[in-house]
Amino acid sequence: MTRPTMLSIKILTIILFGVWTTTVLAEEKEAAGEGFIHGVVQILAYDDDDLITQGSGIVVGDNMILTSHHLSHKAKQMRVRDAQGREATGEIDVSKDDFDVVLLRLPSGHGLGIAPAQLSLQDIKAKESATLMGYWKETMEDKRSGGLFSAKRPTFRAEVQVEVQKVTGFVEALADGYLDIYAAMGRGGYGAAVLNDCRQITGMIRLAPDINIKQAWKRHQPSLPLTALSLGSLKTLLLSEGISFSVAEAPCLDAVALMKSEQDALAKKQAALKEKLTKVDQEKKAAEEEAEKTRQKAEEDQQKSQEVLKGMGQRLQENEGTLQDATEENAMLQTYAVMAGGLLLGVIILIWLKKNSRIKKVSEELEEAEKSYHDCLLKGVDSNGNPVALRISGRDLMRSAQGLIIGRNPENTGLVLSDETVSRNHARIFVREGDLYIEELGSTGGTQVSGIILQPGEPRIVSDGDVLSFANVHLDLKVLP
Repeated sequence: MTRPTMLSIKILTIILFGVWTTTVLAEEKEAAGEGFIHGVVQILAYDDDDLITQGSGIVVGDNMILTSHHLSHKAKQMRVRDAQGREATGEIDVSKDDFDVVLLRLPSGHGLGIAPAQLSLQDIKAKESATLMGYWKETMEDKRSGGLFSAKRPTFRAEVQVEVQKVTGFVEALADGYLDIYAAMGRGGYGAAVLNDCRQITGMIRLAPDINIKQAWKRHQPSLPLTALSLGSLKTLLLSEGISFSVAEAPCLDAVALMKSEQDALAKKQAALKEKLTKVDQEKKAAEEEAEKTRQKAEEDQQKSQEVLKGMGQRLQENEGTLQDATEENAMLQTYAVMAGGLLLGVIILIWLKKNSRIKKVSEELEEAEKSYHDCLLKGVDSNGNPVALRISGRDLMRSAQGLIIGRNPENTGLVLSDETVSRNHARIFVREGDLYIEELGSTGGTQVSGIILQPGEPRIVSDGDVLSFANVHLDLKVLP
């Protein structure tokens, strides 16, 4: 192998080494957790072909469904419906009227697309946020028409719900095996799952202890606070009946611990990036030293080539037949010299560009990590005088460039006001340059801040103590510490 060929291979090796050492590691992918919907089902109670009532249920074990006991009153058949609309009949296996709990057992090979939900390792605490997931209608259900057997039926007309609903509230208290929860939920939410921030079961919505079946059969929206059977009560019930269930391996961190965990992870990531930058600098220096050696070697080779050409020129006078061969060899050496210089310059430029790109990325990640805002609490009454409460996550506000939408639309990340005077997309709340804004979105009922009417497209700064009115729903704003 000739010397120019060896030189080209060495330069190519340097380039590949530089590219490999400056590759940035891929970002970690956040777990979505959307598969939990398979742990929540819809319960349909029938008397022959007549749908008496409808509610929600939780898959707690193999072929076992946990739901609210009062849904089975006067029912001859209990049907379980999954998110894809498939149905199977369940038989009552355990009935606990005093807990408002019933366990349905599905037959083997039922064909539903369901999987058992995972129970949390620890009870949810007071003042923590909680997510309710189940099947209910956003507005009040239609009245059932009277008839010969009207006394044996609820006063509302139950309907099969196509989509699972999700709403976020907060826990007011935990006592005597029950949870008091503030969240806007429809009547079909009895039997719904109460979830923590890790999508783990921490309770089940049930009738309030002072509500009897006659009251439950009236056309209504559940009053606040909602009552839920606690995690401890659920585990005790399942263990006493010999029902196996899945439990999380580790506790779910609360908001403060979660923030600290994220900060620790960010600090580790920053330290790792700093270490990578140091390594890149070292590798750049080593590459520059190697490039300098290559340049010196190229100069030596070029000098030797010139000496060879000089000797060949002297021999041309003696042998004209060797002139053409000498000319071609000289041209090849010059070509290799030019290639060596170009490749060396490319290596240096590539290393400089990669280093600047990684420094810019670290700066952007540090700037993003410093962004934060307080949680907010909206608490007041709806158009019927019923209490309403919404807890707004400061982290969610900062992470959403467009802010969060408030209205009756269930897709508004949990900021749902189930009031007939409120529009589906009523108003937008967002943070800009450290200030909290509210913006009217052209709703029917309008938006006010402490009595001041907002015009669409004209956001207004709001602060702690302001009264926010969405149509006939009036809420006090509290910025939490």
